[in-house]
Amino acid sequence: MLWCFNVAYVIIKVMVESPVGKQVAGKLLQVCSRKGGSVPGDDAATAQQAGGKKDAESSGKVLTISAEYTTKQWVVGGSVLICVLFTLMYATRVLDMLAFNVRPAVFISRGPFVAFMPDYFVVYVIAFTLGIYSGPASWNVLARLPSGYACWWLTIGGIWWVLAGWVPNVLLLNRMSMQFGIGPFLGSWLLRTFVEQSFCVVWSAGLIVLFRDAFNIQPKWLGRHIVNGAYGAYIIHPLMITLFARALMGLDAVAPSAVVNAALISPLVVVSAWLVAALVRAIPGLDRVL
Repeated sequence: MLWCFNVAYVIIKVMVESPVGKQVAGKLLQVCSRKGGSVPGDDAATAQQAGGKKDAESSGKVLTISAEYTTKQWVVGGSVLICVLFTLMYATRVLDMLAFNVRPAVFISRGPFVAFMPDYFVVYVIAFTLGIYSGPASWNVLARLPSGYACWWLTIGGIWWVLAGWVPNVLLLNRMSMQFGIGPFLGSWLLRTFVEQSFCVVWSAGLIVLFRDAFNIQPKWLGRHIVNGAYGAYIIHPLMITLFARALMGLDAVAPSAVVNAALISPLVVVSAWLVAALVRAIPGLDRVL
């Protein structure tokens, strides 16, 4: 953990002291301090929205713009989402443990291409469903999340993960290994499950708002292809993770720990998933699905 903090400090210091880093830091500061309004430097997008509104009014159509969520709305909505995810995930973990003797956060392998954690499956389904209904055609969550809270949410989520997630995991490590029986074991996972899901919701909201406000730009040719292939890469990337993870199994000199393993396969998974998604989308008709 201290090594991670040192690396983060070096990266931030180098970034802030460079000309490009100063521009990025200044833009992030604007994003974190402003409350609503147009995205800095996004005059083209603002003009396009204004033009679209004018055209809609001239054609007799009323263009409705969803208002930002109030503080009460996003606090209550986020709390309800955390409670739902926590309840379902912990219930799944207890069921897996008592009925199938499957411990939490354990990969189940079925063949060379299938490896998953059963306790996360329900959460994945809920997150996928929320992603479908959060678009502009439905709830329009991306546009309605309030501006100016990204850095607060990311900071609170990071502190919460260290204090309530990492430290208790170290202190409760023996109990999580069932040395004290199944009761303390499931009790320790009660805390960890709540921390996981609360961190997930808060951190996700912070990242969404940060990228929406700080990097809301019109992509060029490469960017358009990356954006168009994002859904395909999302569907394909679990297969890539399994393949590369199995390829590194037993290579202790190359991947001596899970952290090094993840650092090695992450860029390979990202690049390969997007390339495979692009090849699949090149097949006539599949670009409408992926």
